[in-house]
Amino acid sequence: MSDRIVMRVAESLVAGGPPGTAAEPEIIIGELDGPVGTAFATLLGDQVKGHSRVLAIMNTDIMVKPATLMVSKVTVKDTKYTNILMGTVQGAIANGVLDAVRNGDIPKEKANDLGIIVSVWLNPSVIDDENLDHKILFDIHRKATAQAIHKAMKNEPTLQNLADFENKSLLIVDDDNPFRERLARAMEKKGFEVFQAEGVQKGIDSVKAKKPGFAVVDLRLGDGNGLEVVKQIQISNAESRIIMLTGYGNIPTAVAAIKEGAIDYLAKPADAEDVEKALLADPSKKAAPPENPMSADRVKWEHIHRVFELCNRNVSETARRLKMHRRTLQRILSKRSPR
Repeated sequence: MSDRIVMRVAESLVAGGPPGTAAEPEIIIGELDGPVGTAFATLLGDQVKGHSRVLAIMNTDIMVKPATLMVSKVTVKDTKYTNILMGTVQGAIANGVLDAVRNGDIPKEKANDLGIIVSVWLNPSVIDDENLDHKILFDIHRKATAQAIHKAMKNEPTLQNLADFENKSLLIVDDDNPFRERLARAMEKKGFEVFQAEGVQKGIDSVKAKKPGFAVVDLRLGDGNGLEVVKQIQISNAESRIIMLTGYGNIPTAVAAIKEGAIDYLAKPADAEDVEKALLADPSKKAAPPENPMSADRVKWEHIHRVFELCNRNVSETARRLKMHRRTLQRILSKRSPR
């Protein structure tokens, strides 16, 4: 790591939270006395209306090191959007950079020599969400930033494992349209030939037409159970590598999917890195445990909020289905999400 770092490039996708909270940063890292430094200075000095370039700061007057420049992918026109971008997301990116230093991805001795340019995606829909969870938004953008830096510094990903497969087609079946489309874009960047379906019947039709080599299927779909898609994949292409996506409370069903032919399952929220690792994992080796698994309290919180949303945010109906006292549920719903 003592060699010059001329330029490293990477991206990351972290989704699976509430609508509008997905993060998809694209980053460039390099020495400030090289081409990255030139680009850094040019961007900072040549401001463009609607795409202001700002330094990532930890707090007022405390700039993170390595120096990090944020550039919005979205044309900024709304004050509320600006406040979220230059508040929650700016702080998240700064903390993600600091995490990369703490984790050893960026050597501490290089912190003053490197510059980072981050192209930031913040969904414009956040301005319409009166109940936007800033804690979740912060955590997702922080994780995505640190993850992108890790990939850049490790020169990841490589596609040599994917190159071993003749059939690189990937079917993604999920009725969460924003999540599915973002995952599709991220997987295309990784070399997969992606096609999508939003429900059971469209998924089955796609399987019959394409015979995918890989598949990512959500268990709970608007028009039925994702297991039906898994069964059709096994009929059409028994060699297909299938990953199931499951919400909390669906683990037994996910195990049933393994029996039907899926090679693994991932609990939501799952990001593109998790999906890629699972799809390309050596089936003869035990998968490594997640580095930062959610706490039991967070899993419980996610499950309760999911049922709450399915009950159209009706507290009484949610309490009845969860077999909880209404006041206990109200106390949980009023609290911020645990880590």
